[in-house]
Amino acid sequence: AAAVLAACGGSSGELEVTDARSRMSPMLTGVGAVYLDISNDTDADVQLVGASVAPAVAARVELHETFDAEAMQGGMDEDGEGMDDDAMDDDAMEGEGMEGEGMDGAPSEPTPEGFAMMGMREIEALDIPAGDAVSLEPGGHHLMLLELADDLVPGDSFELVLDFAEAGERTVTVEVREDV
Repeated sequence: AAAVLAACGGSSGELEVTDARSRMSPMLTGVGAVYLDISNDTDADVQLVGASVAPAVAARVELHETFDAEAMQGGMDEDGEGMDDDAMDDDAMEGEGMEGEGMDGAPSEPTPEGFAMMGMREIEALDIPAGDAVSLEPGGHHLMLLELADDLVPGDSFELVLDFAEAGERTVTVEVREDV
């Protein structure tokens, strides 16, 4: 499922979206995730600012990032550096925008097995620099399908409309898979 997107006006090269895939969230019902790869072979930076699907698939789609909730709780940024109070994201600390994939908005504690907990929050845009590629993947940036109309079934597919600030809307076919 590859879509080659025309570049924004005056740019050389292409904006290409490949390997658009989805799965049902293993931890929650009513939500799913979409992953894909975006290659920006144009000479202009591009931003992914949103996405949508037909109401028969989901009520809404949000662009999310995964972050280390344990580091945020301990006053460190994702790189393990100390943060002052002004640098901390109040929304992240209070759980705003962290719905789904097991997050209840409370600060995370390490599991008994010693694994750090990850949080998730909505972001407004994802930069795809000129001449670069970005992957939306588990444990990183991804699109969340919220209020699914029905379960996502491996083997099915659906249309996803990606909204790029500089290049407009583009439609790709998302394949529902068992593993992503």
